[in-house]
Amino acid sequence: MIIREFKTEPVLINLAKRYKDWHTPGRPDSRKTRIGEPGSGREFLEFHRSLLDEFFAWNATHRVVDSIHVAPWTAVPSELKVPETGWPHPGAAFGDLDLGVGEIRLSTNTPPFGNDDDLGIFIENTIISWIHGAIVAAPAFDLYEDKQEDDKHPERKEERSIIISLRAPESTWFYKIYGLTQLWWCRYLYPVSTFKDNNDIRVSGKDANDFKGKDSNDFKGKDSNDFKGKDANDFKGKESNDFGMSGSGFKEIVDNPGGEHFKEILDAYKGQTALPSLLNNLLARVQELEERAKIKKSPFITPFLRPPVGRATIRSKRKKNR
Repeated sequence: MIIREFKTEPVLINLAKRYKDWHTPGRPDSRKTRIGEPGSGREFLEFHRSLLDEFFAWNATHRVVDSIHVAPWTAVPSELKVPETGWPHPGAAFGDLDLGVGEIRLSTNTPPFGNDDDLGIFIENTIISWIHGAIVAAPAFDLYEDKQEDDKHPERKEERSIIISLRAPESTWFYKIYGLTQLWWCRYLYPVSTFKDNNDIRVSGKDANDFKGKDSNDFKGKDSNDFKGKDANDFKGKESNDFGMSGSGFKEIVDNPGGEHFKEILDAYKGQTALPSLLNNLLARVQELEERAKIKKSPFITPFLRPPVGRATIRSKRKKNR
């Protein structure tokens, strides 16, 4: 799809100029390092990242292009891996280059690149050198030269000329291509990340299996459904409101913390073999401490044993000082 706003929007006009200048030797803003030389790979990656950032920032505000049309490729599309595009051996101009091997290396860093500059040089001299023309040649993308079709759809012919020229940023294909290069770059810089099968949240080894072992299934077992059953609704019923009302529930627990009410709760949980071992251990410890303390009455000080505090204390002191 052609992005027509490149003819009218100042930001996009400037973006197109930057792209053209960077690829035109001799211009003040042309690339600083010649293609293939040390430093050219990182410059290639950084320059195209800046273009993508600028375009997506503009599009986020203006919402001219639907994200699906500029979504980055995550691999070389299968539509391009056909004989018509020259895959995997694009021809004499590329020497003995095997594009399939090149893509595997970019995706896996095998054999490893010395640094991201080497990575950028490799991308620019292999996949990127081939891919613009491949888009035009791919039958599935319907941009290849066909006079009858071109006459019916003039835009088709125009976009074909755009994607293989210095006007490439005007085509949505551009953002798919260079989104892929950024993905490869991110995979290289951050090999354990969301760009590589979400390995950042996957753990391995013996200890990691604790999350997958037999005991962990306790949360899925039959007994665990006690939290969903009828009795569990006690937390939603009338009695549960004792903590928020002036009823007797809170008073009973305070006055008799080690009595039958608490014992019944312990007994109920004690029978839940499906509970995590940590909770069972805590409950068992609480029961042990309860039996040791043998508390039968409220631990709070009764009114007649309380020390004189507040106004009573102030009054008594005043009497003594008279």
